Amino acid sequence: MKVGFISFHSFANPGGVKNHILGLSKEFEKKGIETKIIVPRRKIWEKYEKNIILLGTSIPLNVAGTQGDLVFNLNPLAIKKLLEREQFDVLHFHNFIAPSAIQILEKSDSLNIITSHANVEAVPLIKKMIG
Repeated sequence: MKVGFISFHSFANPGGVKNHILGLSKEFEKKGIETKIIVPRRKIWEKYEKNIILLGTSIPLNVAGTQGDLVFNLNPLAIKKLLEREQFDVLHFHNFIAPSAIQILEKSDSLNIITSHANVEAVPLIKKMIG
């Protein structure tokens, strides 16, 4: 099995979402599940271990009571090539940030899971959607 963790938070700085994803990845790997982590680049010189893939670019942004990233420049061809190359069984999105998440979902043939780390009650549109 192969799981792709997708974060729309840059890994350039410390953070709860980063720690959560790294912890999940480590525990999954211990159980023999291959993992890759997909994150946006915030700084030009970012380099990570081989299981972290940089996709898109981000700038910091405060949203819903937490610091997040505005992710942009997700090239549809780059997304398609990444998903074809990696052949994920599961894509686990950590925070669902449009339009970037939608671009990936449109091309995904995997089982897709979304975990929200944000204070969704602080976002009026989401609050209205979930009642």
